[in-house]
Amino acid sequence: MVRPRVFYITQESLTVYRNGELDTNLRFPDSDQGLRDFDAYLAEHSEQPSIVLLDVIEEVFLTESVPKLASGDRRALMTRRARRKFPRTPYRFSVFAGNKVLPGNDDTAVHSAVSNHELLECWLQFLTRHKVPLRGIHSVSLLAAEVLPRLRKLKGPVLFLTHHQGDKLRQVFLRDGYVMSARLSQCPRIDSADYPAAVNQEIDRSRRYLERSRLLAGMEELHVCMVASAAVAEAVANAFDGESPLRLHVVGRRVAAARLGLTKEPSPGHLEAFYLAHSTRRAPRHNYAVSGETRYWQMHRLRQAIIGSALAASVVCSVLAGILAGSAWLATDRSQEIERQLAQLSSTLREDNKSYSPIHAGSHEMKLAVDTGDYILANRLPAPWVLLELSRVLEDYPDVQLVRLNWSAGEQAAGNRQTPATALRRGGTPASVPVSRVASVDARFTAVLAGYDKDLRRAFARIEALAVAFEKDSRFNRADVLEYPIDARPAASVSGEIGGTSAEQGMRFEIRLRYVPEDLAGTPNEVIASGGRNDSA
Repeated sequence: MVRPRVFYITQESLTVYRNGELDTNLRFPDSDQGLRDFDAYLAEHSEQPSIVLLDVIEEVFLTESVPKLASGDRRALMTRRARRKFPRTPYRFSVFAGNKVLPGNDDTAVHSAVSNHELLECWLQFLTRHKVPLRGIHSVSLLAAEVLPRLRKLKGPVLFLTHHQGDKLRQVFLRDGYVMSARLSQCPRIDSADYPAAVNQEIDRSRRYLERSRLLAGMEELHVCMVASAAVAEAVANAFDGESPLRLHVVGRRVAAARLGLTKEPSPGHLEAFYLAHSTRRAPRHNYAVSGETRYWQMHRLRQAIIGSALAASVVCSVLAGILAGSAWLATDRSQEIERQLAQLSSTLREDNKSYSPIHAGSHEMKLAVDTGDYILANRLPAPWVLLELSRVLEDYPDVQLVRLNWSAGEQAAGNRQTPATALRRGGTPASVPVSRVASVDARFTAVLAGYDKDLRRAFARIEALAVAFEKDSRFNRADVLEYPIDARPAASVSGEIGGTSAEQGMRFEIRLRYVPEDLAGTPNEVIASGGRNDSA
């Protein structure tokens, strides 16, 4: 991923940050000659996406209370108040900080603006003229809310100190992650003997300003976080002689560079490299730019999105084309294999036909064979028919285990058999088909009922319900219980041992099932002859 180019703007100059470091050869002073040189530079390098990072004194922060409103109304109210507070600059915006930043029940809003708009417009006019894709205008002060948590996570009010531009000290005050105030002041070089006293003096000034602005209570502890060496931090701590509570937190430059993704450690007086590196890796949340200054960036993103979509579509189409080509190849291969098998089978059929005498049959013989087969299928009950009818009912009775099954099919008596009508061959006599029709089916099965050993009344009711279910849900016309688990007839003996299976096997019973076709239901029993018999255990 190509990092965007950064235009680092200070009070005196604009410096280009590219390839991960400040390019000292591309430093343009805030003068007529510097502006002309910057114009010439953009004429040759205008296509690269860029951002503007401000590190100036003319950045103002104001906090105020806002009533509790819906999000849309609150946003409109904050925009109107920011416009009223900073009417001379278009580079402003407001941040909603909730109701936990300042004491009280009202919500808090933080307004920030670059008061000297001419400081920016002298550079932005060339960026707009050369149609540079500008992603946004950001400030070092607002980036502190994103940089500080990556270095040290602190609770409570924090004053974040970094040394910028060689002889300037950047002080950003944060509470609950929101930037409430920022200052950029002159300061001796970090290797100077006066540096510790100057830093303590700036800390004391910042605290007094925060107390007057009611951003910090009088005796509230202030956390001061600074990026420096251990020796410099110790000198600053020894030089502190204030009475207000203060806690100092130190982060080494090497540790800070590693946490922010820098490949090399920046110099002690140019820690603005931390903010520059962070802005190129992550898009900052807060942006001072107005819509007209970022339109070329939006067009650039739209063009990249179109190119990316077209590339993704081409890749998908290529993949689909490859899949379809592979499927076509497989289909062709399978069709060739089928053709080979068909040719082999045809050759085998021809060779087999040569070894057998040809069968000469006319249309009448073929129709007679077909009609005979249809009659057999329509008038004979195959063996699986009985098992199918049993399964229709027994699948709803999991407590019934089939032990033995006997079934028999009865044929119609000779005097009552019906001879099917057959087609006559031209000039021939009618031929009869010796297929007898099934007149009845008798099935008798023995089963075991489990789970009712202690409740005979429920066992009898369960068996009776099974018989009723066969008459209702199967094609059998009648179902009779032939044997119960015990002999319950009134004539049975009142003494003796009750027979049956053991408790482990369940309660044995027997049911007889009978099926008679509807058109033969009135035929006397004596005309039904018993047919074959099949036992299944």
